[in-house]
Amino acid sequence: MTNKVLLIGLGHVGGEILHTLARAKGITEIVGADIDENAGTRKIKEASLGAAALGLYPKIRFRRIDIKNDVEGVVELLKEFEPNLVFNTADLFPYYRFEVDLPKEIVRKIGEASKCGFVAALPFRLIIPYKLMTAVKKSGIKTHVLITNDPCEAINPLLDKVGLAPTAGIGDFAHFIEPIRSVVSSKLNVPMRSVQVFLIAHHSTLHLFQRRIIPDKSTYFLRVLSDDKDVTKNWSPEEILLEAVGGSRSPEGERLSVFDPHFTASIAVGDMLAILNDTGEIRHCPGPSGLVGGYPVRLSSKGAEVYVPEGITFKEAIKMNEEAQKQEGIEKIRDDGTVVFTDEAHRILDEVMNWKIKEFKVTDCEKVAEQLNVAYKELLNKYKKI
Repeated sequence: MTNKVLLIGLGHVGGEILHTLARAKGITEIVGADIDENAGTRKIKEASLGAAALGLYPKIRFRRIDIKNDVEGVVELLKEFEPNLVFNTADLFPYYRFEVDLPKEIVRKIGEASKCGFVAALPFRLIIPYKLMTAVKKSGIKTHVLITNDPCEAINPLLDKVGLAPTAGIGDFAHFIEPIRSVVSSKLNVPMRSVQVFLIAHHSTLHLFQRRIIPDKSTYFLRVLSDDKDVTKNWSPEEILLEAVGGSRSPEGERLSVFDPHFTASIAVGDMLAILNDTGEIRHCPGPSGLVGGYPVRLSSKGAEVYVPEGITFKEAIKMNEEAQKQEGIEKIRDDGTVVFTDEAHRILDEVMNWKIKEFKVTDCEKVAEQLNVAYKELLNKYKKI
């Protein structure tokens, strides 16, 4: 059996995923692809040596690609390699960009438009997933695609409206599952392996908990089992989520980050292996099958099938996440692939970034990003950050 993975983007997170994937048993071949040939080639060599030290010898090679400007080149690579799974971490606007570029008060203001700040960068963050999925469709190959591009809860539904939905997203929302299991394990004094969590939520809801802001109960659903026994009612969901999401600290009292790249890599590779090895295990993913929000999913060779736990219906779960996305600054996503921002988000982004756009179609993301880039450069110049 061959398990071939095309890993796109070998930066900070992508590099960690490469190392973890190279050490996973059963992976036969990896193509690591990036626009930076020097850095990419070096990381491929390092990953190969690390795997060999553990007695593992997957075939790993580098391929330079430029998704933004050369979709045909990506199509050729897909046809040539025929991966069982494509995993993308490449991004044109990293999540930390605002914090690096702008004064704290401006970053805070942008955060008022979107609880996570992602909506202000949405046009930029759509470009790579849109062009990648266009290439996958054009190649005609049968494969699964997982992406890390936040917010997957908006990107995947938008792509779905134009027939380009990836299998699922990974990370962000899913980063909170293990902390929840850890908290419950500690409270019950049972092994962590005995605890199973089913969480349905939009990532903006969980980011509110991170800031110790209690969101409306209608924006999330939590069910917890210990050795298959329902223990959800032992505590309030708010108590568990606050402690797990908003209060994780080291013994020295330092706040622990649930977005550590090693942890992200473990989540990513766990999801990949579940699909490649057809395990059918239940994990958590944002934006599965083009849905808004995050869900428990059964991962297998069929892809990501939403698993609806007892206590909520599929219809209720979808409605809950679609309402919760307004916290992100998104009013709705239309059937033609148009994202519409809330009035508040539009007002703030116009005030801070001189961004006049209230809505745009996913197919126009590159054109809209160019317009936004002009406004963003003016903002940087205003604060002498360029």
